[in-house]
Amino acid sequence: ILVLFYYLIFKYSLFFWILALPTSLLTGFVALGSFNGRPVFAHVFPLIGFVAKPKKRFFQRESASAMVQAQPAAKVETTMAPAEVQSRLKRLAYILDQKEQVEESLIGINESTKSLDTNQPINTNETNNIRINN
Repeated sequence: ILVLFYYLIFKYSLFFWILALPTSLLTGFVALGSFNGRPVFAHVFPLIGFVAKPKKRFFQRESASAMVQAQPAAKVETTMAPAEVQSRLKRLAYILDQKEQVEESLIGINESTKSLDTNQPINTNETNNIRINN
């Protein structure tokens, strides 16, 4: 609308181009541009508010009687029974083991390619083939 207004006043004179070109570039950037992943239009109103507000800040020291010192909060001791600690640890271990099994099934790790785990039982067919030499 501003460019049309400039055209009606100045036609295609030098003043038209001096006013119309920056106006159209700025309008196009605000309408279509992006800054920090957000549209430029989202930054326009905060920028106007920043420019319009006063920048001077005054520090007024309060009297010492008005100051209140914060006292440290009392420490609350929370101790759990050893049985509760054990049950929480077992539950956590169970959750982690379940997650590991689900991940292995998702990426397709075969039982034959897995390394021998000390927590898994040994197959009895494999133990029959082992000979111990003295």
